[in-house]
Amino acid sequence: MIRVLGIETSCDETAASVVALDGGAAPEILSNVVLSQIEEHAAFGGVVPEIAARAHVEALDGIVEAALADSSVSLDEVEKMLAAIHHVPTGQALACERAFLAALDGSCRTPIAGHATVAGEKLSFAGLIISPDGSQSHEVRLEGEAADAAEIGLNAARTVRARAGAEFFDGWA
Repeated sequence: MIRVLGIETSCDETAASVVALDGGAAPEILSNVVLSQIEEHAAFGGVVPEIAARAHVEALDGIVEAALADSSVSLDEVEKMLAAIHHVPTGQALACERAFLAALDGSCRTPIAGHATVAGEKLSFAGLIISPDGSQSHEVRLEGEAADAAEIGLNAARTVRARAGAEFFDGWA
């Protein structure tokens, strides 16, 4: 039997679940713990990224602990799961994508996308920004050493920002 710990932090929810997979049988949900932030954001008419990020950080440990307790999975078992899946190229791709989004002030409400892949020691990145009304878009593609992942993401953001011009970002907040 394989157990999967799923962690999700969307714009306004923090959640953790444990699912058991056993051969061809249907997956069994062992636990599912969700904390909604809807009330925290209601006064603002939508999700405020800074409030959401802070709430995720504050709630995540407790949410995961509750999901593990509900499913009778120990922290030792989770550490073994994580050790088995630590994958350096995935971490490098994520570092690139996150740097791109952060440099463009990406949030749940901004039309920004980034996708990085790593093959050997090389990283390829494709990024896209779209105006909120959908009338304009700008793409960027960069490649470099996977070890420089965050710098590639930052350079991609600078490139696409320069192509789009400062006025492109007016009214995004």
